[in-house]
Amino acid sequence: MKRYLRLLFVVLMLLAATSAFADCSYFTVVEWQVTYWWDGEITYTILSITEYSYCTVGGDPLPPDPPGGGFVPPPMPGVSLSNVDTTDIYNPVVSIDVTSNDPSDPVTTVLLELNGQTVDYGSFGGNGTYQMHLQSIPSFQDGSYTLNAKACSGTGNCGQNSATLTRFTPSPATDGKDMNVAWHEEEESGPVTRFANYTHNLRQAYTTTTFSCPETGQNSHVQTKESLVTIAGNDPMPMWTAGATTAGTINDTVYGIYDASENPVNCTFPTLCDSKIGNPGGGSFGYAPSVHEGLWSFVVDGQNASFTGGSLDVWFP
Repeated sequence: MKRYLRLLFVVLMLLAATSAFADCSYFTVVEWQVTYWWDGEITYTILSITEYSYCTVGGDPLPPDPPGGGFVPPPMPGVSLSNVDTTDIYNPVVSIDVTSNDPSDPVTTVLLELNGQTVDYGSFGGNGTYQMHLQSIPSFQDGSYTLNAKACSGTGNCGQNSATLTRFTPSPATDGKDMNVAWHEEEESGPVTRFANYTHNLRQAYTTTTFSCPETGQNSHVQTKESLVTIAGNDPMPMWTAGATTAGTINDTVYGIYDASENPVNCTFPTLCDSKIGNPGGGSFGYAPSVHEGLWSFVVDGQNASFTGGSLDVWFP
């Protein structure tokens, strides 16, 4: 004889006790099937058991469990790469503001990375500003570099913040003047004054440094480099020397324009050109420097000449 059944699904929710250190509720949901057979027999079959939990600390709910349960990572430490001080371009200092957000997983180490490589670090001693040292500005070639500030806990939980350092060499700054030159030559009838016109040009190379974060001091802003001076004209070409002075730099420098250089000017006949170079050295950094160049001597056909237009000046953006 066939047995007839009647099914009944029952869901039971069990509430567990709460923790003494946090307001936590634990729920167990049991789903089972009750079967009533025609002959009066009753059978029970458990279909599923699912556990749920919900906690609040200090009245504020914790983040919900991720889908399917699992570990909820602690909050990241707060990190800000707030400033770079380039008052001393040979020892720039990077300021990093750090806040440890999780007392159960506190920050242990503060680091400064350059293009992914650690260049300075220190132990965490509490929330505040940490100063890290960067290599000298003159050691950076043209290009972009990533400065990355990190604060890491003992479990490897790291907060971070980045800024960019950029070194760039634009086209040289230039200045030029026409020169009116006079000198004396001895003739049988007596001294004769000769006149000639020349062009006096300065091409001043420089490199800029910029940061994407605030910068204190800003002595890295401009680095003055090679000065190239050209005298162009017709025979008789003079013999000459010149000098230059940087101003507004951390180490104002006077240097001579003496060294022979390949002619950078495309002179065509009958124009002749003579170029010389000088270099202020590596210490000519500043926020808004300038370069003043002037002729020290100008000799034509063995005679000292008087001239106008013998000094040039450049300023940098």
